[in-house]
Amino acid sequence: MSPSFSLLDLGGLNRHVEQSLRIHGGAYDEGLKASSVILARSVRKRLSVRGGGTPSRPGEPPRKQKGTLARSVSQGAAGAGRIVAVQRFTAAMLEQGVNTSLPVRSGRKGKRGRKAARTLVIAARPFMDAALRAVEGEMAGATVRAIRPGGL
Repeated sequence: MSPSFSLLDLGGLNRHVEQSLRIHGGAYDEGLKASSVILARSVRKRLSVRGGGTPSRPGEPPRKQKGTLARSVSQGAAGAGRIVAVQRFTAAMLEQGVNTSLPVRSGRKGKRGRKAARTLVIAARPFMDAALRAVEGEMAGATVRAIRPGGL
């Protein structure tokens, strides 16, 4: 029997729908869980290459400076599926790159004593696609093993 909800308990209804989607949609499926763990590990590995204070070149994955980016990689259920994400807000800027058309105010003062305006340009340093390509076969194998216990 399904639970009943009042019109005032829309939050409870939403939680019930989300939980049903996760259960019936496969978010808790062992194959999907294993695949998302494998992908998260691959992303962390790409973001853990030591930089030694030297930034990465455009087109290369970001190099590790403090390790914050690699530590922010997480995976979990999202709706009917699973998601692997890098939680730091700078991750999207590094992945896609940034080229602002509006001036960004810096802390430095210009010639006339006012804060100098500059544009912000960060060349893309993609890492998610490379991390996925590196473990596609392993992820497929984890899914097959979950479907057919005992292997191929």
